[in-house]
Amino acid sequence: MYKSFTCISSIIFIISITYIECNGQNKDEVCYGEFGCFKKAQLSMDIKAENVFGHYPDTPEKINAKFHVFSCHDRYNPTILPYNVTEKDFHNLNYDPKKRTIFIIHGYVDYYTQFKWMGDLKDLILRAKPCSLNVIVVDWRGGSMNVDYLQSSSNTRLVGAMIAKFIEKMNNVYKTDNDHYTIMGHSLGGQISGFTGKHLRNPKARLILGLDPAGPAFNDVSEDGRLVPDDAKLVVSIHTNGGKNVLDGFGTLNPSGHYNFFPNGGETQPGCNPVSGIAAPLTKGAYEGFQMTVACSHLFVAYKLMKYDESKDDDFESMGYRCKNYEAFKAGHCGNCREGSDDCKPFGRWFDWWQTQSLSKEWREPIIYYIDTQKDQPLSYFFYQIKLRTGSPFPTFDGRLSMNITGSLRNDFSENILMDRKFEPNKEYTYLYKSRKSLGRIESAYVTLTNKVLPKVVAVSMDKAITAIPELNSEVTSADLPSLIKSRIIVEEIQFNYLNGYSESKRHSLSSVLRSRNGPVQVTNKDVTHFPKLKSFNNIEIKLIINETHVG
Repeated sequence: MYKSFTCISSIIFIISITYIECNGQNKDEVCYGEFGCFKKAQLSMDIKAENVFGHYPDTPEKINAKFHVFSCHDRYNPTILPYNVTEKDFHNLNYDPKKRTIFIIHGYVDYYTQFKWMGDLKDLILRAKPCSLNVIVVDWRGGSMNVDYLQSSSNTRLVGAMIAKFIEKMNNVYKTDNDHYTIMGHSLGGQISGFTGKHLRNPKARLILGLDPAGPAFNDVSEDGRLVPDDAKLVVSIHTNGGKNVLDGFGTLNPSGHYNFFPNGGETQPGCNPVSGIAAPLTKGAYEGFQMTVACSHLFVAYKLMKYDESKDDDFESMGYRCKNYEAFKAGHCGNCREGSDDCKPFGRWFDWWQTQSLSKEWREPIIYYIDTQKDQPLSYFFYQIKLRTGSPFPTFDGRLSMNITGSLRNDFSENILMDRKFEPNKEYTYLYKSRKSLGRIESAYVTLTNKVLPKVVAVSMDKAITAIPELNSEVTSADLPSLIKSRIIVEEIQFNYLNGYSESKRHSLSSVLRSRNGPVQVTNKDVTHFPKLKSFNNIEIKLIINETHVG
């Protein structure tokens, strides 16, 4: 499946500045008829680098882009049109102008067949019920299958112009406008989507979906030379193999759209080797190295994420959350999401929900959303943000809080949460819990303290609170015992925020707060404190109030 990627081993030498333009052209630009004129590709803000290492696009004849047109009427047998199509060629087409149209564009050393990711996505879109989109797959293998990556990256500008001209002719024939189209591309195809959008104005294209847009040769260029939010009414990007330079990854860490998803941090994906970019071939060999990188984290978005329909596995309704950075997301700092706001966005539903969206009025600058996935299907998790608020007074405790939680679903199962923190009075501590299956609304918790060095805490039954007796090991000395005996914290409340769910009402209904009606609760290392479920106050909000139970 990944044979095509073996040919890019020479990129090591190309990117290492071994190519010098020496084709004898001294002119400032090349012109290709209806597609316009092109200067050398900008490679960085350094003009000298552009002049020395920049490339002109190959000719349209060499790139030889083909358009495979599919519709809901026939999702298997396309009408294939050339890049130099005329308006007469659009008659008797496998196409329904009453439905919106999505273009799918591949990247470097890639090409279209029915049996690769582009064919799979085409089938997924056209199998939908109801089927609401035409699909046009762009195969530009004549410009992508180059040993010279810089030449292929330069060709993206011409391919973008070709697609824009194709759309212009379709609009003339079918009396549609640019809002009729979604442009989606992977890697260099993501950058092609941007160049297509730059040609479509008054109005702009409705949506661009950038799938790990290529970073090398695009990270340090002006907005005219890469995918940016202004390229469509709405630009959404998904970053899976981003890096600051080519040694780090084949994507980019620069947010390319209005809304930008960074699953698993946006650099290395689950099941993929952390060695990334072209460093892998240097350490692992060309074929194995590129399979580990390009065919793994970089292709994770195309081969797995975009084709995954989580609704077939469970009621996930996955959401990406706006957060300062990935570390803050993993620490559970980000869990608020107001209805209709930009605080969170659905991670999925690319071909139905996102097709109807527009930019929110509160948007001011590119927003990054984080979410974690599994490496195999089901790719989704259920997420709970846990917030524990301490009261006072108590001495600072640097240790571990062990919490066994039980939910409204799967009540024969309890999950053990371990929070290693330096607990101080009147502070809030967060934790991000993710589960393969939903526990519903969290309804009960058994809590105790222990030192971080202790290997484990005795399991706590759900129907009866049992004193936790830590098993001492060689790391625990007699000097530790006074602190073990005296360890305690005061807990005012424990909040469990359900982070899945497309609506605020659903997230709210599956969230809960454990709070004592008698005030703050003391949690110690001697006893297990039980926070049981009580009845709800009303039909709108479920409040779970805790009673302190000490067994010792």
